Amino acid sequence: GTDPYDPNDFPMDVGLPLEGNMGTAPTEVTVGEVMTSTINFRGSLPSHQFEVVYPDGSNILGQMAANGDISVSTNVGGIEVSGNHGTVESTLVFHHRPTAPTEGGQYLPINVAISGTDGQSVAMTNLVKVNPSGVPTEVAVPNVVGLLQATATSTIQNAGLVVGTIGTSYHASIPAGKVISSAPIAGTQVSLGSSVNLVVSLGPAPGPSLTLVFVSTDADTDYLLSETGHFKATVAGGTPPYSVNVLWPDAGFSSSEGSNTVFNFSRLWVATTGGWLPVRCRVTDNTGAYVDREVSVRIQ
Repeated sequence: GTDPYDPNDFPMDVGLPLEGNMGTAPTEVTVGEVMTSTINFRGSLPSHQFEVVYPDGSNILGQMAANGDISVSTNVGGIEVSGNHGTVESTLVFHHRPTAPTEGGQYLPINVAISGTDGQSVAMTNLVKVNPSGVPTEVAVPNVVGLLQATATSTIQNAGLVVGTIGTSYHASIPAGKVISSAPIAGTQVSLGSSVNLVVSLGPAPGPSLTLVFVSTDADTDYLLSETGHFKATVAGGTPPYSVNVLWPDAGFSSSEGSNTVFNFSRLWVATTGGWLPVRCRVTDNTGAYVDREVSVRIQ
């Protein structure tokens, strides 16, 4: 006959009855220690959803795909998960650092549920005793100011805490992506499993938008050859220093740089094709932002 769990006879993905067991699971742990639980299962279809609920209220909900990739949609309590999708039997391994249970010293359940995409499901329960005595139930909030957000998150989780809300704010000296502050602040004694809220920097606040006013300071803009045209560029906003460049209609070019907000230009007109022509001005600030303006003149 055939062995329904022999991969040579029936690969796992043919929809065999779903079975599971707690391969390894602790029966007694102490608050602050890491408990490791291994779940073995086989049968059903190759993609499976899993859910584990711990006595301290921590829980994790996710999916193992047919290629073994694991995705997590809910994770309360900083639970770590890994696994292997085998031809006959698959394994999920969960690492969790329990906080003080509501009923310390009693045996309480770890509930596990595995379900396949064909609707089959299997539930498992392991009773574990979580001992709070002799182990600190409070820890100091670590100092994460100045750390990258990802590094700060790992530091908080390694301390037995979880990351709460994450806000953002501009900061003049702390680069974007790094932590500005935490609440509670570093050094505060809090219960294991408590949330630590973070504010992450967006970098320096942007200044006001760059603007340019470019005008002629002459009585009119109708010139004869060999007359001189006078113009003023007024800059505001942006990030100084500025670079101001003027392209004259008779092919000349002028430029000026600095942190001033008013730049004056003049030009002695030389041979040109005549008619109404543009005097073009561009200001560029220290970030590369620029604004263009122009004034029409007639040279005869």
